[in-house]
Amino acid sequence: METIFIVVALIDYSPSRPVKAFKDAAQAEKFRRCCTEHLVSTPISPSISASDIEWDVYDESLKKWLDESPDPERCADKYSVAEVPFE
Repeated sequence: METIFIVVALIDYSPSRPVKAFKDAAQAEKFRRCCTEHLVSTPISPSISASDIEWDVYDESLKKWLDESPDPERCADKYSVAEVPFE
């Protein structure tokens, strides 16, 4: 029996979900790190009293951040790798 390694998006408010599967544990771990590094680079929103220009800049940076995400769903709180038997 073979084993596959699935990068799983863990979401605090809903069930976890698979993001991508790999045959190799090292590749799965590399992708998990990439997702995690992207997650921690989330743009910080300005204060509620910020100017429209500051909010426009934030909106653009958030759109760019979302577009560059390795996770197509982009809604995880953290990522892990699950080792799963595969027949």
